[in-house]
Amino acid sequence: MRLKWILGIAAILVIALIVTVIAILSSYDFNKFKPMITQRVRNATGRDLTLGGDIDLKIGFTPTLVVEDVSFQNAQWGSRPELAKVRRLEVQVALLPLIGRNIEVKRLVLVEPDILIETDNLGKSNVDFRPTKRPEDKKTEKAEALPVLGLREVSMENGRFTYKDGRSKKVHSIALKRLDAISEGLDSPLEMELRGTYNDNPFELTGTFGPFYKLVASDKAWPLNFTLNIADTTVSVHGTMTDATTPKGISLSIDMEGRSVVDIAKLAKVKDLPDIGPFKVGLKVSNPQPKTYKISELKLSLENNDLSGSAQISLINKRPELIASVSSTSLDLRPILSKEKSSAESKGTAEQPEQKRDKVFPNDPLPLDGLNYADAKVQFQADQIMLPRLALHDLTFNLVHCIVNSAFAIGNTRYPYCFIISYDNENKPFNNTMLT
Repeated sequence: MRLKWILGIAAILVIALIVTVIAILSSYDFNKFKPMITQRVRNATGRDLTLGGDIDLKIGFTPTLVVEDVSFQNAQWGSRPELAKVRRLEVQVALLPLIGRNIEVKRLVLVEPDILIETDNLGKSNVDFRPTKRPEDKKTEKAEALPVLGLREVSMENGRFTYKDGRSKKVHSIALKRLDAISEGLDSPLEMELRGTYNDNPFELTGTFGPFYKLVASDKAWPLNFTLNIADTTVSVHGTMTDATTPKGISLSIDMEGRSVVDIAKLAKVKDLPDIGPFKVGLKVSNPQPKTYKISELKLSLENNDLSGSAQISLINKRPELIASVSSTSLDLRPILSKEKSSAESKGTAEQPEQKRDKVFPNDPLPLDGLNYADAKVQFQADQIMLPRLALHDLTFNLVHCIVNSAFAIGNTRYPYCFIISYDNENKPFNNTMLT
């Protein structure tokens, strides 16, 4: 009997101790930890984390942290001060993984997140979190490595994601109405479903993605497998990439099928394309080495047109280099060329009488500035090409464009280019070399 009394009293004391700890923690002001939290983030990323609202911690076996008005500093060269802003953040964390320095987020809720990803004019990304050394940081300890971060469940409402390309100056904006993602564990894939708009065009995306901690790991292959529906077009992507924030180590298979090329062109703000019906595209994208991207197994089907082949572009040197090999059994360019002719006629340029010219060569320089942007080697072969007034059969076309030190002058204008075209038609070789 005495043993039962002892065990009972011990159980009561343990329960009382737990209740006391919970009561103390529930009444504790966790805002005191703000300086330590922000300093830890600063040491790990080189950026400032701002916690504008109070920190509310709900105690339990899976503690829940609630913070409002959160922002994370952008790169110094960024277009706005914040890389990310969130009106309300709710994080539920598992306790046991913390012992092994792993953060397993059982539930993450984001309300009205606003995230900006951008690059500068040299291509550097604002998600490069390598901390910059400042004079006042010399005496502080070295930057800390980020712990492994896993996500089990994610919920997001009314989010906005913006991507700005510093080189092309193009802006892509995604507004998410709803995002739901779930994973079974730290190393399990993340199943995702989201709905929103891209540049005001509705879309839906469903698929699976690799574990979150592998997303920014430079030595981990991050798998992705998803289907996107937008503008009456279905896009399927399967494969992997390493360090998706750069990105590099790309190995992706892409299949696209849609009602009309016109619908897709509108997403890129391209206008005045003829509607020539449904299309299918299949290709593989990879980068066999840094700053080199390859397209292989290209297959395109569009009404009476088809294309197949491969291409590779290298950005290693100052001038990009393009190498491509493309073939076709049939190309009907009449709808496109007829569209251009009709557009010219509608502007009143087709019926203008030809004026008599006193000179063979005009004083204006030839519009060849585009040749400065890249070197190219292109091989093209087609069984049949249909033009408005001409049909070509068994055409082979080889093009080589490069910069040379010599120059050719027309009047007072010098053109330091080498533009070489060679092709054969029906096995009849023809070469034309022109310095321009």
